[in-house]
Amino acid sequence: MKTKINKIDQLGFIVDNIEEAAMHWVNTCGVGPFFIHQNVEYEKFTYMNEDTPVQLTLAFSYIGSIMLELIYQHNDAPSVYTALKHRSGNGLIHVASFCDDLEIITNSLTPEDIIQYSSTPDGVETIYLNTEHHNGGLVEFIKMPEIYKPITELFQKTVANWNGERPLRYIDPTNPFAVLDL
Repeated sequence: MKTKINKIDQLGFIVDNIEEAAMHWVNTCGVGPFFIHQNVEYEKFTYMNEDTPVQLTLAFSYIGSIMLELIYQHNDAPSVYTALKHRSGNGLIHVASFCDDLEIITNSLTPEDIIQYSSTPDGVETIYLNTEHHNGGLVEFIKMPEIYKPITELFQKTVANWNGERPLRYIDPTNPFAVLDL
């Protein structure tokens, strides 16, 4: 049997406050800078096969090649995030693997295997697998469009060369490259 997870590309954490959580990573572990994407826009977002109006702010940085993602949900809409929060509070929600073709993975699963799906206008798609037999530690698969590969390298380069200045960088959707040190 071939594994669906080839490597861990991302660790995701549920937080109550994006800025405080990011600064904790900056001050405690020296991880940064964090790139903050406020009010992420979704074309579709489902939880347990039902549409849900999730409102998220995300922040990310890198530890080597692994993306560290901080997730804050602004509302109480049903999602894996509110489910974990109600069950056990904040903390690690997922390990994620980037993939080129989400359809190959979803074709090998049943509808019950997928508890959450999302897609963004720019082509990012994600699924979370059902792991109800244990608390937390979900598996997420993320399909990134080809255009994101060179952009990801630029974010990683900014993190690798970070001098400690501007630890929190808010992404402007009209000029996302402004947060980078090019």
